[in-house]
Amino acid sequence: LKNISVSALCQIIYDENNQSNLVPQKKPQDVPIRLSEKQKGIWIASQLKKETREYNIPIALKLTGVLNRSALNKALNKIVERHNILHTKYYRFGDDISCDLDDNFAFEIPVEDISKLTTEQKHLKIQSETIAMKLVNLKPDEYPLFKVKLLQAADDEHYFLFTIHHFIADGWSFKIIFTELKHYYNLYHNGTNFEEEPLEYQYEDIGYTEYIKHDEKRDKKRETYWKNKFENDKSILSMPEDYPRPPVMDHAGRNVYTTINSKKYAEVGRFVQQHGITVFSFMFIDTTVAKLNVDPNLSFKEYLNVVANEIISSMDMGEIGLNRIVEAANPPRSSDNTQLFQVLINMIDFNV
Repeated sequence: LKNISVSALCQIIYDENNQSNLVPQKKPQDVPIRLSEKQKGIWIASQLKKETREYNIPIALKLTGVLNRSALNKALNKIVERHNILHTKYYRFGDDISCDLDDNFAFEIPVEDISKLTTEQKHLKIQSETIAMKLVNLKPDEYPLFKVKLLQAADDEHYFLFTIHHFIADGWSFKIIFTELKHYYNLYHNGTNFEEEPLEYQYEDIGYTEYIKHDEKRDKKRETYWKNKFENDKSILSMPEDYPRPPVMDHAGRNVYTTINSKKYAEVGRFVQQHGITVFSFMFIDTTVAKLNVDPNLSFKEYLNVVANEIISSMDMGEIGLNRIVEAANPPRSSDNTQLFQVLINMIDFNV
């Protein structure tokens, strides 16, 4: 709130008090489940393409120590039972999309024993299975929208491979899923009896809240923002490439991973605190469209403030969903790229 005028602060408070999605409203039991605006955008994209692997969110975890497979299986089933969105079926019904809860959902985590392979063979097998899980073709109108597999490399070494579709999860979801997985695994492993209150809110409450508090006037303002943002401007990044883009976008590119150790993460935390921004703004971790022009005349600190302000605006204006953003910006359509963004950064921030 540094250097902000009273009138600007009053406008922020007014906007927040009238923001439709600040406080979810509980969906009544007799009201059908509705998609959120973000889900609608993903649904439309999935209907236009045979494959939507760009919406996959994969992760591979190495588990060391003796593993209680039964406890792991029960824990994952408990999480699916607890979160309605993980056991909801979505399908087209006329011109609408219907959603039904599958209250009888149950599954066994498939296990493949690779312990008899040589060290090199294990490495290649783990690598190939990890890539295969990343490229699994999950679609919103197919069920379930996640896939899991366990590789046993030794009695005390397993690899937990998990991929979930962005239609029902995002980066924040991983922290919830794996925190709960650890919690329930320990309970089942130790044979502890437990009873828990149901979740106060489900994701379906977001779709319901958006529906009952829809404000077309505000959405038109947001559409105008995106139209002006990309008017007469290229939406494709001109980046140095080793090879020309293929005519049709595929998923054969490389992943670049890096690990931020606790010391460096603490330094980042202190730095962003000094400058009044969040770690997520500093690293720009979100599936929100943002147009960030680089001005070589700005210092790093000055540019950081520009980025932070742009992200705040983009997240507010992005509430209309990616599909309406694309419609408003109306970028040139091409099969060799995704519209409006070609770079995505993902930060996995949880401890298992």
